[in-house]
Amino acid sequence: MILNSLFIVRKLYYLILFFFIPYLSFSQENEADSLFVEVGTGFLYSDLGILPHYLGFNRHGEINGDGLFGQFKANYQNKLSSGLELKAGFHSRNSTVSEFQVGVEFNDWSISLGRVPKVFGGHSPELVSGSLALGNNALPVPGFYIDLLDFKPVPLTGSYFKFKGHFYHGFLDDSRVINKARLHSKSFYLMLDLRKEVGLDISSGVVHFAMYGGVDESNNQMGASFSDYLKVFFGQGVPNPITNEIGEANALGNHLGIVETTINQRLGNYTFRVNYQGPFEDEGGLQYLSGTDGLLSLEIERNKKGRLIDKIYLEYLQTKWQSGPGVPDPLGNVTNRELNQGYDFGGRDDYFNNWLYRSGWSYNENILSNPLFLTHARLEKVFGRFPEYQVAISNNRISAFHIAFSGHLTDKVSYRSLLTISHNFGTYAGLYQGKFEWNGTQTNPNFDYVFSPRRRQYNSLLELNIQETFDVPGLRARILLAMDRGEIYNNFGAEVGLFYNLSTIFN
Repeated sequence: MILNSLFIVRKLYYLILFFFIPYLSFSQENEADSLFVEVGTGFLYSDLGILPHYLGFNRHGEINGDGLFGQFKANYQNKLSSGLELKAGFHSRNSTVSEFQVGVEFNDWSISLGRVPKVFGGHSPELVSGSLALGNNALPVPGFYIDLLDFKPVPLTGSYFKFKGHFYHGFLDDSRVINKARLHSKSFYLMLDLRKEVGLDISSGVVHFAMYGGVDESNNQMGASFSDYLKVFFGQGVPNPITNEIGEANALGNHLGIVETTINQRLGNYTFRVNYQGPFEDEGGLQYLSGTDGLLSLEIERNKKGRLIDKIYLEYLQTKWQSGPGVPDPLGNVTNRELNQGYDFGGRDDYFNNWLYRSGWSYNENILSNPLFLTHARLEKVFGRFPEYQVAISNNRISAFHIAFSGHLTDKVSYRSLLTISHNFGTYAGLYQGKFEWNGTQTNPNFDYVFSPRRRQYNSLLELNIQETFDVPGLRARILLAMDRGEIYNNFGAEVGLFYNLSTIFN
C-alpha cells in the first residue's frame, strides 16, 4: 500500500512539475510572477492503530496513517494588473490531495474554486485546539468561495466602522448517510477600528453553515431546488419530504454556526487578542455571550518575531450545557414539562449532529471543526462497539483547557508546543439512551455508559522546524512528537520529514 501510494504521488509530482517548471523560468523575467514548489518525504510512527491526537488532527485531513510519506506543494501567483492577481495552489501527501484551487484577487476581494483550505473562527490555526465553526481538521470541501479578505470601511463612517464577510457553495462528495449533499456558508463581521487612536479594534459577527439536498439510503431526494436554496439561505422552515414534519431546527437542512467577538489591543511591543466563539445549532441557540457554552481564548503576540517566545495562547472550551438536558420537542412519551423532568423543551442541541443528516458536521470521517469532538468511528477503535444512537459525533459535551507556545530557539530553528486537558462527557443521547428519552442513567444508577463518569484526557505536541538543514539552502527538516495520556487512550507518535524548496534552484 505504501509503495503504491508513493508511486502514485511520484507520477503526480512529475506531471505537475512538467506544467510548472516553465513558469519558474518565466518568473525570472517578470517580477509580477512567483511560484513556490516544495517536495518532501519522511516517516510517521505511532504506538497504536490510531494516530496520536495532534499528529492526525488539525492537518487538513491529509494524514491517513503511519509509515512512509511523500509530500508535494505548489503555489503560483501572477499579478495581471494593478490590484488584480491570479492565484493557484496544490498540496498532496501520498495519494491524498488536500488542496487544489484556482482563483483571482481584486482589491481584497477573492474568488476561488476547488478544494480551498479555509478557517472560520479564532486566531492562529497552528496554536488552537480547533475552531467551533470550520477549522483545519478535515479535508477542505470542494466548492466556490467569494471572500472579502480584509475589513473594508463602511461608507460615511470615517473608516471607524468596517465590514468583512464571505459566501460559499460546496459539495459533500464523500460517502455519507445522505449522499451528494450540498453545503452553504456565509459570514458577516462588523469592526470598530480605533487602531490609529488607541491601538484597539473590536469586531463581531456570525458564521452560518447549512447542509441540504442530497439522496438518502432509500433514494429519497432532499429538497435542492433554487427555492429550497433560498429557504436554506434565510433559514426558513419547510416540511421534510419524508415525514412532512418541520424538524428540530425548524429549517430545511442541517444548520449550525457560531457567533464570534474578537478584541485586539496593541500595547507597546505586544498585541493582545481576546476571542469568543458561541456555537449554535438552531435559532434558539443563536445568542451572544450566553455564559454557558463557548470557546474563550487569549493570545499574546510579540510584534517583533524571532524571540524564544513569539506567541502565547490560552483557551477554555465548554460545551456541556447545550441549552440544557430537556428533550428538544414534546414527542413520544415526553409530552409535557413534568415528563421532561421539569426542564423546558428545546434542549440537547447535540452539537455537530443532526437527526436527518446523520453523518453530522464531518467530511471524510473527520469533524470539520474542533477535533476534541470525537467521532463514533474513532471511539469504536478505542472502546470497541457501543451504541451510536444514529449520530456521527459521540463526544460533544466537553470542558477543556488548552495552552500553546511558539517561538524560535535559534535563527534557523522554530518551534510550537501544545497541551490540551479535556473532560469528556459524551452526549445526552448516550447518557439517557436517546435524544428524546429519559432512560439510561436517569432510571438506572448502574447503567453502563462509556462516558459515565466523565473521562479526562491529555493531548500534547512538540514541533521543531529547522531551516537550511545541513547548511543546504531551501532544505528544511520537521520533527513532530505527540503524546496522549488519560482515560480514553494512551498513545505516542513521532514524525520526521525533510522538505526541499525547488524554487531555490532557479534563484
